[in-house]
Parts: sequence; C-alpha cells; structure tokens
Amino acid sequence: MKLKGDLYMKIGPIQEQWLQRLEQHPELQTNARLGELTEDGYRACCLGEYLLTYHRCLGTDISRLFNNGVLQDGDDYYVLVESFDDLGLQDDAAHIFGDCEYDSLAEMNDNGVSWPEIAAYIRKYPEMVFTKSI
Repeated sequence: MKLKGDLYMKIGPIQEQWLQRLEQHPELQTNARLGELTEDGYRACCLGEYLLTYHRCLGTDISRLFNNGVLQDGDDYYVLVESFDDLGLQDDAAHIFGDCEYDSLAEMNDNGVSWPEIAAYIRKYPEMVFTKSI
C-alpha cells in the first residue's frame, strides 16, 4: 500500500493479475500498437495486456476485441479509449501523475522499457498510475 496525500492506494485484484502477466510473459510484449494476433497467439503493449486481463476477469471472450487481427474496435479507435476509466487509468495512454522520466505507460512501453520493469514501477508507485483500485 502506498500513501498519496491522505489516501492509500492499494493495487486491486484485476490490477494484480495484470502485473503478474507483465512479470511472467514479457515475450508477449510489442510496441506501437495496442495488440495484434500472431500465428501462435497474440502480442500486446502493456496497456493492451491490461485491457485483455480486465476482460478475461470479466469472463469476456477476448477474441471479440480483435478486429482484422488488431486489438481495436470496429471504428479503428482503440478499445482502450472507451475503457480507461473502468481500468482506473487517467486516460487511454495511462499518463503518469507526478515526476517520471516518461509521461505515460504507453511511452514507457514504446521506448523499450520491458514489461517486468513497467510492473516494478507500477508496484513501487501505484498512486502515480491508477486513479482507483480495481
């Protein structure tokens, strides 16, 4: 638990599952897109993995989130745009509150920061990433 002003930020159960996936499956990491189907499954950025983890926890068939092999909705807008509030993120790029070398988790992911390193940052500073626990 981290202290943020007078509030405590606790990583919620869905967020914990996401962090575990980032730590345990770095081979699935890609950049420059939320996610895409591959011959042996899929690859995703850290936020794409969060979206997939969230929907797995809800019991959603995640294949419905892919359109023409890309993780997006039918109008070419990433599904994350409509889900960031449900995920407890500031916005669809997961901008970081406070001082950090990177402005967002998307920037971290797309600039070569590994999933385990991203997970370690989030575990250390959850209040800089999340607006709520889920």
